[in-house]
Amino acid sequence: MADEGAGRKLAAARAVEEACAAQGLPFADASALAGIGAPETLFVIGNGFDLAHGVKSSYWDFRSTLGKSNQLRAALEVALVGDDLWGDFENNLAHINTYGMLPNLDDMIDAYDAYSEDASAADLFAAAEETMWPLQSIVHDLPRRFHMWVNTLQPGKRMALFEEMFSKSSRYLTFNYTEFLESVYGIPESRITYIHGKRDAKGKGALVLGHAPDAGMEDGRRPQLPHYRSAAKREKLEAALLVAQNWVNWYHENFTKNTADIIRAYASFFDMLSEVRDVVVVGHSLSAVDMPYFLEMRSCIEGFDELRWFFSCYTGESTSRLAQFLAAMGIRSSRATVFVL
Repeated sequence: MADEGAGRKLAAARAVEEACAAQGLPFADASALAGIGAPETLFVIGNGFDLAHGVKSSYWDFRSTLGKSNQLRAALEVALVGDDLWGDFENNLAHINTYGMLPNLDDMIDAYDAYSEDASAADLFAAAEETMWPLQSIVHDLPRRFHMWVNTLQPGKRMALFEEMFSKSSRYLTFNYTEFLESVYGIPESRITYIHGKRDAKGKGALVLGHAPDAGMEDGRRPQLPHYRSAAKREKLEAALLVAQNWVNWYHENFTKNTADIIRAYASFFDMLSEVRDVVVVGHSLSAVDMPYFLEMRSCIEGFDELRWFFSCYTGESTSRLAQFLAAMGIRSSRATVFVL
């Protein structure tokens, strides 16, 4: 089994190296990074770091813990749309399947007899609420269940690469909720910024989970609904639609990652980056939802154009995303080196 695992790792490294050659990106063996840690080095840590240590911390793992008949899992899979819901979970939190839910509104109003002259406003509200039940379930249950799951994650193996690379004098920006930099490698908490919270924190908003502020905006269209001749029915349907839209707005209020507010809250960290000379990105997907943090780094680091960047890539496909990131950040490919864990 060990030989089989080594073979897969070697094949993955070759695939990344070939992809780098096609993209014009420098590639180096990970051992070349040993000893790079210094006060002028910033490590940016993503979920790939935990995964490399054997931690079952993917969103697919979270899905598995919910079970097949779990109401929250059902709500997520009904309410959200995306090519890979669990593989790109945070980005997909932005995309609500209104075309799947709202067509049920008319039938639900009928079921609650809310079209009748004797119906109360509460009946109409209940019909809209029942139509949008997946959003309610997500808002009420996802933060709690997610925090519970994160608290179960346990660190696995130590990796010699990081033992040689990490320095207690370097700075660490982690997008993970786990404290494995501290517990596994002995990095002082004072050198680590948990930009999205740490799992030992308390309260509903302790862990930041969500989509980018500009994602999931409605395009102004809505599903085809009956056009009743009765003005009273049309008014009730429009009123119910307004209630349903309020549920959508409430959902987005809870799951929009307000990066501007987070950056302001951690202004002291970004201000301390002025003397950084090397940036090592380990296991971060470079997704659009976290781009504002990297752009803030660019504005805070003196001599940004001369930084040396090192990126871990897991697959050949990830180099395409890296190339897009470099272009968006204005980083010359000659300043970036790709390695495989």
